[in-house]
Amino acid sequence: MTIIETPDSRGGVDGFEGSTGSLKYIVQLDPNETEEQLRTYFLENSPLTFNPYGGANDELYHRKTIGISPRMDGVMTFNVDIQYAQPKPATISFQTSGGSQKVKYSLQTIDRFDANGRVAPADPPDFKQGINVTKDSVEGVDIIIPQVVYKITRSWAVEDVTQDYLDDLERLTGTVNDGLLEVSINGIERSWKSGEVRFDGADVQAAADYRVEITYTLSISKNISPNDPTTQQTVAGITITDKYGWDYVWFYSEETEGHGIRVQTPKYAVIEKVYRREDFDRLRLNG
Repeated sequence: MTIIETPDSRGGVDGFEGSTGSLKYIVQLDPNETEEQLRTYFLENSPLTFNPYGGANDELYHRKTIGISPRMDGVMTFNVDIQYAQPKPATISFQTSGGSQKVKYSLQTIDRFDANGRVAPADPPDFKQGINVTKDSVEGVDIIIPQVVYKITRSWAVEDVTQDYLDDLERLTGTVNDGLLEVSINGIERSWKSGEVRFDGADVQAAADYRVEITYTLSISKNISPNDPTTQQTVAGITITDKYGWDYVWFYSEETEGHGIRVQTPKYAVIEKVYRREDFDRLRLNG
């Protein structure tokens, strides 16, 4: 076959969400060649990467489509248009929503009533902000609490998504960052302290342009810091001054009696480590 690159080949278009380029040819088949052989030739021999401007950034443009159309000249002549495009840029998004959580102690007891009307706060029994208290336990109540979830999407060359990296994605799912995590994508910068980020998993999609697109999901729970009183919490008369965001807090109570009434009185707030801490640099969120 005879292959001629056309004068308008190697053009390109720059765009905010990725650039495109193309290679264009006119192909004349020999009498013993078929259109199927033409298609097979370009699939096997056209470059997978291309940069219409030349230079060292040719890996930024990847082959997307090969278009072949016959020319209406009565002979076996075809136009071949190979389209290239840059991979999708990294993106970051987040959403705030509400999740359900059972709490056994309120932030504040507002009022109390008995058969005769309002009961003075100093009068027994004092449930210490316990909710739905029985003689045996504190039942609590389900409430809606704020949740913040980030999604980060990156496009990877297929050779960069190794078996070891996929294994890391599996091992890190359901763990919490053990050090400062900083992410910078398209001018948006976020930073979280150790213990504030839980990795909820990754959505891995293989694209047709020999790329792999991965979306990472991160859930955020802020730390309680002894250096920042605005983050501290007082529950059931106990002030929690230091807690990693994803550590779990529960209250130990003992039965006490006052004026002949037995109630569950919280004695301790107990903080438990329930998630493994891992090095989130292994996620390679910044590329």
